[in-house]
Amino acid sequence: MTDLQGTPDICKHILEHCPEHLRAEIEEGLGRGETDRAAEEAHYKNEQRIAQISSRRRQQQADCGLSGKQWGNMFTTFRGQTVSQRHALTHAEKFVDRWPEVKCGAAYWGAPGIGKDHLLHGIVQAVLDKEAIYKVRYWYALDFERALFSDWHDGHSQEDTRTEEQARGCDLLLIGDIHHLVAPTTTAWVKRVAVGIINQCETTGKPILCCTSNYPLSEFDERNLAVGSRLAACCNWKQVAGEDHRRTL
Repeated sequence: MTDLQGTPDICKHILEHCPEHLRAEIEEGLGRGETDRAAEEAHYKNEQRIAQISSRRRQQQADCGLSGKQWGNMFTTFRGQTVSQRHALTHAEKFVDRWPEVKCGAAYWGAPGIGKDHLLHGIVQAVLDKEAIYKVRYWYALDFERALFSDWHDGHSQEDTRTEEQARGCDLLLIGDIHHLVAPTTTAWVKRVAVGIINQCETTGKPILCCTSNYPLSEFDERNLAVGSRLAACCNWKQVAGEDHRRTL
């Protein structure tokens, strides 16, 4: 017998006046109808949840800072051949596997063109692909400096529109060639902002900082011992060695 469609009052009336031998079948049909409606409602709510997550994920991807060919820099496209490059890739993959249950970021240092920022781009995409939505932001250091000056030039006053506040407010902050932000030629204002963000990462644990550098941690100690100390606490430093892939293309 097909499910009985109608209002509760009509259903009650039918049950009260139908023959006894049909009542059980009708009640069973009504039960199936309620079950189907509940399943449809649950399915609809799940579809809404998935759509909301997809929308937030698309927005986070748009805001994460990657552009152009950087989207092609994934773990699966990393072509490092040396032992240290393979170890660095494994380290980055394990970092993402443990995310967000991590207490310390990752820092990769070595010569230019060996895939250090490729690993950062891969971390960005792998974290954004996780089921939960996280605020992730990548900057190349000189682009970060340029964005700070753009904020100053444009006279932005709302905190949530400023580059510094974007960096401070994310869950995972990634900066390529971070040594540029504390170099001797960097303006005092940019250094102050950079040191303030690094200090927040170290003292509060948020955001988690990942970065790359052409120089080892000892170089930061020589330039500014306090910065070197904080970067040592914020990140697990890994040396990467290999050929400059830009010269072998």
